[in-house]
Amino acid sequence: MKSLFFFKTHIQYHCFILMSIFCCHFEMFSQITTIPVSDAQQLVGAMVGKGFAVSNAKLVCATKASGTFSSVSSNINLGKGILLTTGSIDSVGYSSDILLGNDNFTSGDSLLSSTINSSTYDACNLEFDVIPSCEELKFKYVFASEEYPDFVGFMNDAFGFFISGPGINGTVNIAKLPNSNIPVTINNINDFTNSQYYVPNYNGTKVSYGGFTLPLTASIKVIPCNSYHLKIVIADAEDADFDSGVFIEANSLDCQPSTSTAVLCANQMSMQICGPAGYSSYQWHTGQPGSVPPYNQQCLTLNNPKIGNEYTVDLITANGCSLIGKVTIIGPDILNITSANICEGEKASVFVSGGKKYLWNTGDTTNSVTVNPITTTTYSVNVITGNCPSQTLTTTVVVTPKPKGIITGDTSLCLGNSVILTASGGTTYLWNTGETKASINVAPTTNTTYSVVVSNSNCKDSTSVLIAVNPLPSATASIISHSNSGTALNATGGNTYIWMPTTGLNNPNIADPIATPNVTTQYCVQITDANDCRDTACVTVEFECDDLFIPTAFSPNSDGVNEMECVLGNCFQAFNFAIYDRWGEKVFESNDPENCWNGTYKGKMMNTAVFVYFLKATLVNGEEISRTGNVSLIR
Repeated sequence: MKSLFFFKTHIQYHCFILMSIFCCHFEMFSQITTIPVSDAQQLVGAMVGKGFAVSNAKLVCATKASGTFSSVSSNINLGKGILLTTGSIDSVGYSSDILLGNDNFTSGDSLLSSTINSSTYDACNLEFDVIPSCEELKFKYVFASEEYPDFVGFMNDAFGFFISGPGINGTVNIAKLPNSNIPVTINNINDFTNSQYYVPNYNGTKVSYGGFTLPLTASIKVIPCNSYHLKIVIADAEDADFDSGVFIEANSLDCQPSTSTAVLCANQMSMQICGPAGYSSYQWHTGQPGSVPPYNQQCLTLNNPKIGNEYTVDLITANGCSLIGKVTIIGPDILNITSANICEGEKASVFVSGGKKYLWNTGDTTNSVTVNPITTTTYSVNVITGNCPSQTLTTTVVVTPKPKGIITGDTSLCLGNSVILTASGGTTYLWNTGETKASINVAPTTNTTYSVVVSNSNCKDSTSVLIAVNPLPSATASIISHSNSGTALNATGGNTYIWMPTTGLNNPNIADPIATPNVTTQYCVQITDANDCRDTACVTVEFECDDLFIPTAFSPNSDGVNEMECVLGNCFQAFNFAIYDRWGEKVFESNDPENCWNGTYKGKMMNTAVFVYFLKATLVNGEEISRTGNVSLIR
């Protein structure tokens, strides 16, 4: 046997070739302890647990390629068992820095070669006959290899668990990936393929192999008390250099009793439990709690049974093979029914967990129903759980009225203005602006749609409103002309007009009022268009005081010329004008500059004469003046 031990580095492998005439000893701490075993019956005995009769064990394997192992906290995740390798088991438990490369110079296995369609070398083969006393043959294993990870896709080391016998078509390999027909090989489990079953061990300190699988289970249904042939074989593929191994858990080839359950109903004082059908005879174990003879029938009567009690029966086949069956007392299904809260107009599904048969008050006979109630409604279902009396469950579907979202507020505004939109109909609100209050203040610059989600508990409605943005009108104000009657003003751009201040205006609510202010005044006009949008423009009317003049003669003779005696001036703030005759009698007095003397006194025309006037006034600038003089009345 040629032994190749490679000490791994990041740069290269340093290989030391030790011929079989040398002895190699490693002083290393090992997490896996191995003992070489070449006795087939001893290996099978370490692998097989209860319920199997084995015979004709045979081992074809190189020296030290097989044996037993025990693991102390290694990541192989199996405590102990047997190990078959394509090299030597001596160095399996060292650090993965040790590269296992043993060429045993032994042949491969034709059955395994045909399975993986590749040449094989250094095969290690353990086979034996087995008679199970149960309906399933299974055991737990881990496949490991030093081909990992560098030679995935190149060297496809493999192994097989081949079984043949009654009910099996030919010879079948049960070393397959879970729930598949794919054999366990290097190429089928690695970093890239089915990696959920792969454990990389490139820097491992407890197992020498570069990688291995998670613990897997090989299993197959069998006919109890019949003989089967089992062959466990592992081999190198393509070349014989790097080793692979299969760890099989101790006693994992074990028969488990045929198990079943029986339901104990509420308040049930007695019951019958039965073993599985199809056996020639039955023998219940005596002394079990509450059991009543006879004990040699398929079913056993129990008095005062209790949940959790377990009962054992021997199941005898036609050929005299005895199996063990167990029946466990369990309680009836725990029944639960769901409830629902929905919005008006929605559907709800309610479910029953547990039970076997169902009858709803809607007529449905499944464990769930879909309903569409208009208002809050209670539903009932009659549930049958096996042989126990039926139970009636109820549930309520709560229907929440769907909210009706409403938005109030002006739907148009003038550019630059804002509008308050108010949502109603729910308890919470979410606007498309991100705001969560019922009312929001918006000032769009273009036509804009605002939407809101109105919620009432978990029920929602949405609504929206389009806000139209109207352009502002353009106001103008100007002076058209000046005349003795006043200054003509003019405004354009609106449908309605309001001038301010109103002092001195003949009509402040028209486009073209006449202004007669007694001081310089700025008149501003607010225009309003058809959309109720406004603009303002202003114009200033300058006020100029005329010279004060009191005529010295007038002729009230109805010829239309100089008919009145007036004080001419326009800057009076306060005014008193009085006229006296030659005897000092006051014939006229006025506090209004517009009020002139017409030459009458006490309703009679006065004759031609000379009169004296007195003027006392305060001008708009605050100046006080006094004037006196003569005025002639001429007829």
